[in-house]
Amino acid sequence: VQVGALKNVTALNENSTVMITSDPYTVTTAGSACGNVVEAFADINNQVLESDNNNNSREIILGAELSPYQINGEVGSASNPAVVRVFTNNQFFPAVRNIGHRDASDVTVRFTLNNNWIAADTIGQVKAGEIFSAHPSFSYLFTTAGNYVVKVTADTANLICEANESNNEGDFHIRVVDSKPDLEVLSQYISPSSLNPNIGQAISIVGTVKNMGGQVTSPTVLRFLVDDIQLGADVPINGLLPGKDTTVAATASYASIIPGVKIMKLVADPANSMIEEREDNNEATRAMIVGDAPDMARSFAGAISFNPSGFVAGDSVLVNLSVKNQGVTDASAWIKFFIKDTTLATLTAIDSLPFS
Repeated sequence: VQVGALKNVTALNENSTVMITSDPYTVTTAGSACGNVVEAFADINNQVLESDNNNNSREIILGAELSPYQINGEVGSASNPAVVRVFTNNQFFPAVRNIGHRDASDVTVRFTLNNNWIAADTIGQVKAGEIFSAHPSFSYLFTTAGNYVVKVTADTANLICEANESNNEGDFHIRVVDSKPDLEVLSQYISPSSLNPNIGQAISIVGTVKNMGGQVTSPTVLRFLVDDIQLGADVPINGLLPGKDTTVAATASYASIIPGVKIMKLVADPANSMIEEREDNNEATRAMIVGDAPDMARSFAGAISFNPSGFVAGDSVLVNLSVKNQGVTDASAWIKFFIKDTTLATLTAIDSLPFS
């Protein structure tokens, strides 16, 4: 059935694209129903002489398509498993995505380990689009260290009609480690006396390290660097109880006669003499700028505004942010907007805009 009138494209240059919008179409089926097939045809009347007429159409299925998986690098993916300790009860949040074209509601989810049921959950809504992942949860206590894969199955009740029912199961990877010490350094743990010193101005740098593990750390050292050149001598630190931290200062001050961005680095246990739960969190970096620099900030409290200021569901709304440069040099930058549904804990929109 044709949707509305034919749309005319007056011209289309070589290797260019154009967005065409159809007349409105009213969807009459429920979101859980089997989706209608939507087809689009270019040059429907064969008015244009082409080298290949077989690629002038495309179709999509106007339905939901549920698939539990973690994007590479996300917690729970094969490349970045969730890391927990033995004999600790932890809650996990695998991603369930809807790669179809309609939102899905009341999605049942089952979690199994070694073919044994361990938990179940229900998601209120999974929005269409890979970026809008929903996160059911389960809790589990592991008693043996090792690598585990929990199977996540979506739409276990088969209430949602999908074009592909074979991709409703995915993996959530978990690494269970023995209780060991674990030194952690974060970017915010690096604290210079000034993040924007003048040329030639001497500053001090302090750093904090925390034991995130379950055992006391052995005595070790912290190393400070700027642009990968060690600053002063290694600073000895005593053993840290689990959950405790310590803060020390670099043994030398830092100054530069060359303006620009400088990268500070803090490294715990640089000789890797301690066996830890994780070895990938022992260093962190933070940038400072020597000399004149921009400083982007919100213009005032409540700098986000809406146009129109009063709106209801279904309205089109512009989101504005008032920004000021508190620094002493001009700069260009980007603003990223996130709109989140706090009830469903899902991301509903995202956009980025440049400004100068």
